[in-house]
Amino acid sequence: MKPAHRVLVDCQALLRRWPSEDELEQFKGQIAFQQLLCSLFEQTRTVEEEDSAAAIERSIEYVHEHYAEELTVQQLARQANLSVRQFTRLFKRATGKSPIGYLTAYRINRSKEELLSGGELLHTISRNSGFKDTHYFNRRFKQIVGLPPKQYARFRGYDTKIVTLHYVGLRRDYAGMATGDG
Repeated sequence: MKPAHRVLVDCQALLRRWPSEDELEQFKGQIAFQQLLCSLFEQTRTVEEEDSAAAIERSIEYVHEHYAEELTVQQLARQANLSVRQFTRLFKRATGKSPIGYLTAYRINRSKEELLSGGELLHTISRNSGFKDTHYFNRRFKQIVGLPPKQYARFRGYDTKIVTLHYVGLRRDYAGMATGDG
């Protein structure tokens, strides 16, 4: 039954029983009133949950678009029209991470892309990724990735070159020698 229809049915049941002198009918009227309140509460809660989920999605999109800027949980919560506490709880439920944890992980992932594309100084990459302090960037990168940024770029760059051999037509035969696919 649709929520609006359910509220209408509960109102009709309440009106049928309310002006009665019979104690049993009065009791049924009270029950109908409680059911009406429950229906209204369920309908309100569903709308609030949908609005909150949409607000969190908008916040995630905002983080993806503005990750290089200085962002705070208070700012994100205000944009989502939620309290900081409620925003943090809902964000963590949706992403599995706190808002700051998510932002940091996203920044690190973006910096990994820049590191692998090469050409930029570490200081520039850290700034482009939203880190104002290169030392802090190095520390957080190593905590999350397991390697310092330069070492990551060196190892991943090497892995990338090996992987791309396949795409230029080389393959390994059983003796371990590279041969053409032709």
